[in-house]
Amino acid sequence: MTEAVADLESRLNAVQSRLDGELVKVQDAMDSRLADLQGAVDALVDQASGALAEEDLAALRIRLEELAMQSGDLSEMVAALGAASPPEKTLAPATEQASAPADEPAEEEAPGAPGLMPGQTALFADGAVRVFVSRLDPGTNSLRASINGDRKTLREGIWRTVASGDGHCRITLEGLSRNGASISALCGDELPAAEGISPGETTILNDGSLRVFASRVTEDAARLSVNGENVFLAAGDRATVMAGAQSCRLTLAQVDRAHATVGAECTDAVWQSAELGAGEAAILGDGAARVFVSLVQPDGTARIAVNGLALSTAQSGQTTAMADNCDLTVSDVFRRAAQFSFACYN
Repeated sequence: MTEAVADLESRLNAVQSRLDGELVKVQDAMDSRLADLQGAVDALVDQASGALAEEDLAALRIRLEELAMQSGDLSEMVAALGAASPPEKTLAPATEQASAPADEPAEEEAPGAPGLMPGQTALFADGAVRVFVSRLDPGTNSLRASINGDRKTLREGIWRTVASGDGHCRITLEGLSRNGASISALCGDELPAAEGISPGETTILNDGSLRVFASRVTEDAARLSVNGENVFLAAGDRATVMAGAQSCRLTLAQVDRAHATVGAECTDAVWQSAELGAGEAAILGDGAARVFVSLVQPDGTARIAVNGLALSTAQSGQTTAMADNCDLTVSDVFRRAAQFSFACYN
């Protein structure tokens, strides 16, 4: 019976992986088409600018932005395919809002300044930097965008620094709301000097217990060596590392012009589980976390359930945020067992 259940779970995992892969391909293809559309819009406007009167050019731009907005709605529909629930109701498109009488604002209009919706573009540095929004993801406080033709993900509060003529611009997603995305930029002389460590440099954290060496820094991630252990983090992400008997949250706060800003928070409140095989469970943190191992797979992952929730696939080093500022981390996945740690940072 156990072998049959394991075989069924393996097949379901394979189907889910294939489905996830196809959704990613569809979304990437849609983002690419949207970026191509925006490039065509910009080129057409540039060609028309010398031949049309100012009022005609304004009307053309409005119509082209309406078409881009409609294409952006297609991107949101594709993204909704990967969700378990139907997509949320969106505000009416700009063409419908414009038709409402001036003394009767559109229904369900959200307060605050308007933001960017899928299909719209923000211009910075006198037009040298173009941020075309293709998809909003309120669930993760992020968006997909094309920045000067390069597809990027912007996360709230985590900036992206891009080349702008002879200098750079720091692009930041300030927040998402029903009005759209709020995006800001610092460019040229407004941009402060880069902070953090560059490749080949080391920073000492937690009173010397953590030595963090930067081996590589890209525009949005860094490869670090923490007390000899290699860690790869994207900007805004964190990993759990051990410093003696302490558990430490290592965070890559920002990446800016080949410099990585790294921080750490450490605690002595740490619980370690024994090695758990399939069908075994452990209670950690004085009952705060109960982890059950359903299956350990040959690819180095494990199927686990935390506090009675649905099964999920976890791999070594993966951390799950828990209540009361605590973390559950998969310390290691062996051939037939997995081990876990639980730490609280109060």
